[in-house]
Parts: sequence; structure tokens; C-alpha cells
Amino acid sequence: MLYKTSHNEAQQEVLCINREMITKIVTSDNRYHLPAESAILKQNSDTKQPSGASMIELKKPKILNISDIARSRLFSIQSVDLEFSNGAKRVYERMKPSNHEAVLIVPVIGDELLLIHEYAVGIEQYELGFPKGAIDAGESVLEAANRELKEEIGFGASQLELLTKLTMAPSYFSSKMNIVIAQGLYPETLEGDEPEPLVQVRWPIADMMSLLEHPDFNEARNVSALFLAQKYLTEK
Repeated sequence: MLYKTSHNEAQQEVLCINREMITKIVTSDNRYHLPAESAILKQNSDTKQPSGASMIELKKPKILNISDIARSRLFSIQSVDLEFSNGAKRVYERMKPSNHEAVLIVPVIGDELLLIHEYAVGIEQYELGFPKGAIDAGESVLEAANRELKEEIGFGASQLELLTKLTMAPSYFSSKMNIVIAQGLYPETLEGDEPEPLVQVRWPIADMMSLLEHPDFNEARNVSALFLAQKYLTEK
């Protein structure tokens, strides 16, 4: 059961674990929480562990064997045999690890965020989100961010700042996504590889968290970037 407090607090992410159900809750004006024994709150960076608390040292499982089992034009799949420290053995499948990374950019133009509608073939729908793309060989994160902006929305940025780096489904992928915020936008276009023009949407920063209610704004990386951008812009 969820209990709603009457406190007017900032948005926070609550990871609720209740036996067989895992629910992700994003709150706006009010805070929802579960009893302490069935909830884990994502704590702020300034939260300290209680004195005397100790971290459990985790021992990584031993890799017994890795074999390539399938390959397509874009993907290579591996089977990985593992033995855990308690003796349990399991076979997992994953995408073959690589050092390739990607970048997602939150463009700020005036008092608005700039988003795009882009077709996502995996879900066969258009998703509303921020510009993103792969980092090419020899590019830095910020160079890739500026190039992607010019290719996807027709703007460059004079101010680019890396907010953080995220993993994406790490049980299956080694890929990482760099989240960048872009300001000081100016018109400049580069030819990209998009199959169709990307429809742009401007969203007021003052109401940026209402994006969470938009039916097309669902992708986890975009949601994470939104929270990171809000924190950055609020503290600036």
C-alpha cells in the first residue's frame, strides 16, 4: 500500500520493491513512500551513511567461458558461463562488449528546451525526446554532442557541459550514454543520416517536468536527462 504525505517537496524518484512487484514512481508536488522495510529511496548525493555502517564487499562471479552465438549486421550476441562466489552456475546472453559510447543532448534555447519527435522502430512509435547519437572515432563527447545538434536540430552550441554518464540495460549491454546540456545555441546545419526531417518541439523550462505526463515522452534515457537538466538549471 502507498501512503501519501502532505509535504510539498521537490520531485524525486522512488524505487519501490514490494515482494513480486517493482514499481517506479515519479512524484511532482507530493511525495509518495512505502514503509521502510519495503522501499528504497534514491538518496541525494549529500546524504551520508550512518556512523558505523559498513558496505558489503561483493565478489564478482568467475567467467568460465564466453562464446559467440549469433551475429547480424549491427549486433553480435555472446553466451557467458558464470560461476558465482556461492558456487551457483548460470549461463547468460549479452551483446558483445565494445568501447563505443553515445551522447544525448539537452538543448536550451532562451527559456525553452528543444526536443524532437523521432521514430523508434523497436516500439513502432514516434518518441518525443532529446537529440542523441553515437560518438564517432576520434571525437570527444562534447564534439560529438555539437555535431549531433547540428545534424538533428540545425543548431550548434557555444556552451556544452557533460552532466553524467549512464549505463543502459547493463545486464545485456556495455554501452554508455553521456548526458550533455547545451546552451548558447546558434543556427548551423550539418547533413545527418536521418531518413526524414525531425519534427521539433519547444517546451518551456518553467514547466519542464510536465514532460513526464506527455504520452510520447517515455524513454528512460530522456527521463533521466530531464531530471539531470532540471537539477543543473535549478542550481545554476
